Amino acid sequence: MGEPKRERTKQSSKFYVHPDELARKLVKEMEAHKISHSGQDSVCSRYTLFLCPDDFARLQPRQDEIADRLQRHLGKYARSKKYAAAADFEVALVMDPDLSVGRFGILAERIDPLHSVQGSVRGPVYVEQPDAVPDLEPRPAAQSAAPNSISPSHRTKVIPPAQAAELDLARRTIVLKAGDRVREFNKSRVIVGRARDVDFRVDDPNVSRRHAAIYWDDGRIVVQDLESTNGTMVNGYPVSSTALRPGDVMAVGDCRITVETR
Repeated sequence: MGEPKRERTKQSSKFYVHPDELARKLVKEMEAHKISHSGQDSVCSRYTLFLCPDDFARLQPRQDEIADRLQRHLGKYARSKKYAAAADFEVALVMDPDLSVGRFGILAERIDPLHSVQGSVRGPVYVEQPDAVPDLEPRPAAQSAAPNSISPSHRTKVIPPAQAAELDLARRTIVLKAGDRVREFNKSRVIVGRARDVDFRVDDPNVSRRHAAIYWDDGRIVVQDLESTNGTMVNGYPVSSTALRPGDVMAVGDCRITVETR
């Protein structure tokens, strides 16, 4: 995710994240996680922006407006490239106390109709506007579904198990093991960190509040570091994002975690 562009304000010597930089970095993440299959490029549809407390407080009064703008910007870019997405684009702004001013993290995820049926989609979902352009003017929510997206009525469609398996949408379980501790998760994304509200909590001062994410991506299990302070290791090497293979050992702080699926 790199070092973001920083803006110096007249009122303060601090450097702040600008929405235009967030838009550029979101597009970069979309390209980084793009998958090609049978001549069609598909991209992630959900993006979580992790902001430091100061940046989050500064942008919070316009949070819905900025999220709407960023979602429309992603939709316009995806249409220009003829990329496919399995759901409407969704951007959420979240505060991460471990981040310093001017730094932010991005988590890109794939959302499929089966997960929507089972309620794993969180946060507001906005429909893209075909003529959307990135600006800061408030715009009303669009009423029609965007191209290459799933309309709300389609989200309640039940997919037969055989078809889900054929499309690689069948629900599988993520199993995390750390010493004698074993946890199973029937969800598409698991957050590891020190905060009390994460899925797999690690009580270690060297672990960030939201340290890493483990999630399904095109049939693979992927671990992604969430701009943690001390980084995430896999088999002794620092990683930003990588697919996990059987026997791989993930380390956050002093905690060693193996990831299995069922």
